[in-house]
Amino acid sequence: VVDGPKLKLVDLEVYVVSGECFVVAVEAADKDGYASWKGDLKAEGNPDPSSLKHAPVVDSFEEPGYGVVDLTFDNRNGHLEGMLHTFVPVGKPGACLGPGEDARVVDLTAGALAGGLVTGDSPLVGAVVPKTSGKKPTAKSKNWTAFVLDNGKLKLVDLEVTVEDGDVFVKVVSAGDKDGYGDFKGDLKPEASGDVAGLNSVPAVDSKDAPGYGVVNLAYDNKNGTSKGVAHGFVPVGAPGTALGPGDDARLVDLTGGGLAGGLVSGDSPLPGTIVPKTTAEKPSAKSKKWTACVVDGPKLKLVDLEVYVVSGECFVVAVEAADKDGYASWKGDLKAEGNPDPSSLKHAPVVDSFEEPGYGVVDLTFDNRNGHLEGMLHTFVPVGKPGACLGPGEDARVVDLTAGALAGGLVTGDSPLVGAVVPKTSGKKPTAKSKNWTAFVLDNGKLKLVDLEVTVEDGDVFVKVVSAGDKDGYGDFKGDLKPEASGDVAGLNSVPAVDSKDAPGYGVVNLAYDNKNGTSKGVAHGFVPVGAPGTALGPGDDARLVDLTGGGLAGGLVSGDSPLPGTIVPKTTAEKPSAKSKKWTACVVDGPKL
Repeated sequence: VVDGPKLKLVDLEVYVVSGECFVVAVEAADKDGYASWKGDLKAEGNPDPSSLKHAPVVDSFEEPGYGVVDLTFDNRNGHLEGMLHTFVPVGKPGACLGPGEDARVVDLTAGALAGGLVTGDSPLVGAVVPKTSGKKPTAKSKNWTAFVLDNGKLKLVDLEVTVEDGDVFVKVVSAGDKDGYGDFKGDLKPEASGDVAGLNSVPAVDSKDAPGYGVVNLAYDNKNGTSKGVAHGFVPVGAPGTALGPGDDARLVDLTGGGLAGGLVSGDSPLPGTIVPKTTAEKPSAKSKKWTACVVDGPKLKLVDLEVYVVSGECFVVAVEAADKDGYASWKGDLKAEGNPDPSSLKHAPVVDSFEEPGYGVVDLTFDNRNGHLEGMLHTFVPVGKPGACLGPGEDARVVDLTAGALAGGLVTGDSPLVGAVVPKTSGKKPTAKSKNWTAFVLDNGKLKLVDLEVTVEDGDVFVKVVSAGDKDGYGDFKGDLKPEASGDVAGLNSVPAVDSKDAPGYGVVNLAYDNKNGTSKGVAHGFVPVGAPGTALGPGDDARLVDLTGGGLAGGLVSGDSPLPGTIVPKTTAEKPSAKSKKWTACVVDGPKL
């Protein structure tokens, strides 16, 4: 930031330890000569190190030096959804699906059955449904059933999602089968999810050769996640409101804090408020949930009602109405308990979305949107041709990973898709922000069968489509790793029709799992960025290069004024090259004559 005649800078480092991303303030400096400077701080944020004068780096307002407060960030390491590519373990504790406190907001979305008693060499893609019989789901436990039709038999594996010590686990509980489904054409989900009459017990297994049934390639969506953020400025009065990111369930968005402000609120700055779910309104639903922001200001309790609602897969928040109540001049209680007073005791007040209007409003609302949509699975066929299937918003095809898939179509053996692998294409055109090619493949009766896919970006959205298909004989006894060969130009490949339906004669791709890291897991790290490790946690992740530092203020005993100075943050180009483990940034401001 420029503060008076100086450009003042704080170097920050984002680094990764044990799957968590952290940010620390590393060092500080300044540079004279900015008293009348009017340039672009983004270009100025990486001055020649020899031109800088060292300054103390601090993490409090009192210490003499420079630090960074209220850092906003965008962590694109998405880990709320995913796929277990190994067998789900039989017995406790199971496989960890990430952090969480509530088993009921974890969905198991797809899976395949495998084991020594499952037909064929490849897992059979099945369906996974919540268990409707047995014990009722709780925050600690929820039961599911994975099932498939295999040679006239209904084969099932029961799973349990549990919570232990702040982590979510999934394990296999039991397995079974039932004959008599040779000509079955209906919907098996209602039957498979309940108590199946006449079910034979079968060993539950977690390895390929063990005689029994197990589950592999389990796709899950853990909505206990950490997609948190701050909605800067006033919450608008009326639709559409402020967008809080993608989602289909308003109940999975928590409003966690914010300030009350407006022409009838005391002082020049917002008053820190408390936000509580509104219990005197209608019951929350997937489409709408109401909240109340409240603060005691002088002798009055002042309240603003907010509504989180869903339209076309996006979550929004609006300010709905405001009120106040007298009698709080010497009140010392708990605002969380006080935030839902009897409506008949309240006096109506104007609800506003600016500092000047006479009324009450909410600014700088913080929220936690647990509707995770950065990763997922396409349960239908990937379309052949443009535009393809949409994988969500994005500007860069190179940060979208295709992580698993199954081949299906009229020329693929059997009634169920064959679970294959998906690898980046190493031959052909080089990946760009607009396009990246992939290959899905499987071994089927001695043949290598492949489908080429392309991920593209159009008008701010990411799409995937099938481009072509082919096969090659001679793999009957093959035991090696096919990924290197399948990803390149396969010599002697026979062209086969690429299809996007089950019965069309050719090869297509279903159950494509993807990870779109163009996502929107943004947030604000309130308070100073700590000096030294471990720093401030920015959420889960394995790649520091996928975390952007997007804004923040410079503060400290040597920064002018009583409030942080709004800074500009740029990648540090005079440091070592960024890696998955570390990327450095510089926060800067012109403060008087100094940078």
